[in-house]
Amino acid sequence: MGTAIQAHFETSRAPGALSSMDSAAEYLRRNLAALLPLYVVAMLPFSAIMIATIDFVTSEYRAMTVLTSWLLVLATLWRWAWLAFLQRRVQTDIRGGEPHRIRGRLHSILFVRLVASVCATWGSFIIAPGLYGFLIGGMTTPLYLEPSDRPTAQIKRVISWITSSHMRLLKILTSLGFLYFISLICLYALIRIVVGTLLPSFLGIDPSDMGFTLSSWTGILVVSYLVGLIFDLYWAVLSVMIFYDLQSRRLAPDLRVRIRGLRNSSSS
Repeated sequence: MGTAIQAHFETSRAPGALSSMDSAAEYLRRNLAALLPLYVVAMLPFSAIMIATIDFVTSEYRAMTVLTSWLLVLATLWRWAWLAFLQRRVQTDIRGGEPHRIRGRLHSILFVRLVASVCATWGSFIIAPGLYGFLIGGMTTPLYLEPSDRPTAQIKRVISWITSSHMRLLKILTSLGFLYFISLICLYALIRIVVGTLLPSFLGIDPSDMGFTLSSWTGILVVSYLVGLIFDLYWAVLSVMIFYDLQSRRLAPDLRVRIRGLRNSSSS
């Protein structure tokens, strides 16, 4: 399986900036059944607490948000840990060979993801730190599992890769945002049709009796979160593809420079 993924990754890398998205979509199409159990384990506690938090924040039970916030912190660490195992599976399929050990490096992965998450949230007010934090957070697992020199040097190297390929990455993130909002609008419209038309017509159910209105903040946030789950799984795969895409694009010019230097030295 690793050879097939590598071949697809290399052939889809050349056309344009969105080739990594094609590789991630193709990988998910082939391996969704294998990745889904890991993703369900990662997201089940987090989703339950997140939906409860949304309900408490948008209702009169806001005093409960203190408890759910602490639970959400623990669920986030749980989510990051299992997403690391998921991304290791993706990395193994791309690179081939045996999977790397993750348990001894899990605490470092969680710490870097925490710092990247802080940059992605609070740093988003000045845009650049938010983008770097979001991208590095997604690439933390393949970065720490890749055999290389010190992790700090590797992080600096990844930052330089992001800087040199910022236009490609902006195109990818812009495309992801566009697809997310299109999917959100389509799902929201579909649910409104089902709840407002099909349920009363065919089942005789009054939507007001369900205690759930799509026009409320609870309905809007829950639907937005459900759509975000699909893109979260896609981003977990895509960020690994982006890491190796940036690595290959950075190393290929360096390799050509070395070959050119060897040729010049041999001819002289």
